Amino acid sequence: YIVGTFHLAPASFAESIPGAERVLASVEQVCGEVDIKEMESMENVQKTMEAMMLPDGQTLSDILTTEEMDKLNAYLRKIVGVDLTNPMLAEQMGKMTPMSLGTTLELMTYMKETPGFNPAALIDEYFQKEAIKKGKPIIGLETVDFQIQILYKSSTLDRQKEDLFCSIDKEEEYSKLSDAELQAKTPEFKERLANGETLDDILPEAFAACREAAR
Repeated sequence: YIVGTFHLAPASFAESIPGAERVLASVEQVCGEVDIKEMESMENVQKTMEAMMLPDGQTLSDILTTEEMDKLNAYLRKIVGVDLTNPMLAEQMGKMTPMSLGTTLELMTYMKETPGFNPAALIDEYFQKEAIKKGKPIIGLETVDFQIQILYKSSTLDRQKEDLFCSIDKEEEYSKLSDAELQAKTPEFKERLANGETLDDILPEAFAACREAAR
């Protein structure tokens, strides 16, 4: 039994999946993208945090132009009310890679637009926690190291910057689309892939579409 997932879907969504509880009770083991308990170990949390930071003590102001910093700061003010001129925010986010910052901003935007959202009660965690309660083994299809490599180390800094600002630019554009227009993005993305674009090419736009569709 395979359950497709949107990582930000709440645990309560599992109740709407026909047969999910029955199957969860009957299976011998549960497989997830990663073993969440392993991912949350102190060692792996530390490795993830290190991977999310720029190398050699750099900050975003070292790798972004003045124009890019202005655009990023304007977006931060819109999402969190302050920007990287704030020492506290600069300490928290100013040393992040563009890729990890983009992921963080996607989450913060979703949290702002989704009242009652609880990042500690999501569908992926739900299935694994329920499996543990029932004494069933958990298998991660990917290792934490593999996830770190894909999420934070697979693109050059220049490409990460492109993706970050593509996501920021698309946020306003996609927020104006109707439900029908957002649904039409799926066949559009498929056609672009068939015509030679890569997953990396469409990823920022696909994230923006998912973010808006989930609101």
